[in-house]
This record gives sequence, C-alpha cells and structure tokens, in this order.
Amino acid sequence: MDFLNINSSKEDYSLVYENDDFPLNYKVTMKTNLVLNDNKYNEIESEMEWVVEFFESNERGYIVNVKSFNQKLLKYPPHMESLMDITQLYNYPLSDLLLQLNQKGQPIAVLNPQDVLRNWVDVRDNDLAAIDDGFIKAIITAGNIDFSEPLSVINSSLVYNLFFNPVYGIKKISKAGIKPLEQDSLFFPQYKVNFDIKERLVNKSDTDLEIEHEGIGVLQEYDNAEKLFNETYKHMTEKSFYYGCSYKADYSYKHNGVLNKCVAMIREKVNESFVSNKIFSINLLKSK
Repeated sequence: MDFLNINSSKEDYSLVYENDDFPLNYKVTMKTNLVLNDNKYNEIESEMEWVVEFFESNERGYIVNVKSFNQKLLKYPPHMESLMDITQLYNYPLSDLLLQLNQKGQPIAVLNPQDVLRNWVDVRDNDLAAIDDGFIKAIITAGNIDFSEPLSVINSSLVYNLFFNPVYGIKKISKAGIKPLEQDSLFFPQYKVNFDIKERLVNKSDTDLEIEHEGIGVLQEYDNAEKLFNETYKHMTEKSFYYGCSYKADYSYKHNGVLNKCVAMIREKVNESFVSNKIFSINLLKSK
C-alpha cells in the first residue's frame, strides 16, 4: 500500500508503515558542542548502529525489537575521556529492547525488562565497580532507578522520541500539533524544557515523503535558571541572561513508510554569546 494514496492532500495525509524487509540497519550519530563567543568547546561525537530485527502488529499496537551495536566515540575532549567511557557502559543495558508500541508508535511497555535489569547489574557489579571515581556512586544510584523502570528512560530520550513515534504505526499527519516533547536543558540539566511540536509537509512524490517538525522550547523554573546563570555562566560571557531554545527535525520516508533519514537539532542559548547544540542523525544503511 502506498502511503501517498491514503488521505493525501496538500496539507493532510496519512502515513502507513508496511514493510517486510527486516532487518533494517541504521547508523545513529550524535553530536554536542558549546559555542562561546563564536568558539567551539567540548565537542563530542559518537555513533552506533541500530538494527530493527522485526516489527509485528498486535491488539495493543505494535511490537518492535531494536538492537544497538558498535557504539563508537569519534570525538571528545581529552579531559572527558573517563566520563565518555562511563557513558558507553551506561548505555549497554538498553542494547537489546523488545518494545510494545501503541497505535501511534509511542513506546508504552518494555517487554524484556528482566534482560535490561540483568545487563545493568552486570555492568554495575563488574565494570563500574572497578572504576575509582568520585561520582560513580551517584551514577550507580541513578542506574538502579533508571533500569528498574526502563520505559521512563526510553520516553525521555531524544533519540527514541525521534525514531519510534514519527516512524511506526498508522498516523494522520496535519498542521495540528503532535505529541509534545520534554527534554533536559542542555545548560541546566536539573530543569526541563517543553516543546509544542508543529508538523509540516515539505515534499511528496511517488517514491518518497518529507516532513518537518519544529518547536520553541519553554524552560521550566526560568527564574531559578536565571539565578544559576548569574552564578555559573555570566562571568564567562559578560552578558545578561537572554534565554531561547528551538527544536527542528527533518524526516524523509520511503514509499512503504520506512524511515530513510532523520536529522534533528536542539539549539539552546543563555544569551547570544553562549549556545549549546545537540544534533542527531539517523540514516538507513540497508534493508534485507
């Protein structure tokens, strides 16, 4: 079934995912950086491979199995090497996920939570326990919480939000707002940023479809964040607090609803001189 023939008009259409060519292999790349007075700092770049092993419909929606492999750190500041090693270990418990999605493609249950927890215990008791670092205790405490309730970790992660909800399921896409997005602030990670996402049709043809998501972020605890800025960042910029945050994601789909490419960016500024960027790209490498 061709998604371009379903409820298709200039501003309103439906996307139906129909694909039997599993597994699907994707390369996922993540980049972050700080820009202060036009100079880049703390540039981090990593990549991994995601493999969608299978996708099946059921009475609740869809079941999908996603595995991650070959996680690599391509660029990072030398002083952050130990932190990067710990981050890679922390990601391991989610390397093989069996997820229940609803009809809109949103994860609503982790069907193999015992595997996630077992992987975490293995990393915690063997790899992390051997690291002599002052903040390991806090990381272990956070992991005990996160991997006991892995669904909350998945639904708060930008890369999972990018991949599952807009890609899988049957959905009617229009100019109306879609599922709101909540992310940790890049400058103030103890506070959340909320985005109301709008969706726009960019292009459609007989073979592909392109859509765009955009949103302006609203920072929770704005007054507290401004106080924190004055204490920690103002001396670096010598400028006042002037907060702004934006989100943009571009998607392209193949004719059968398979995601071909996604590039997304969150840009957060505390003023015009100090900006933080987080960029994700998800690219289809091959299908069976």
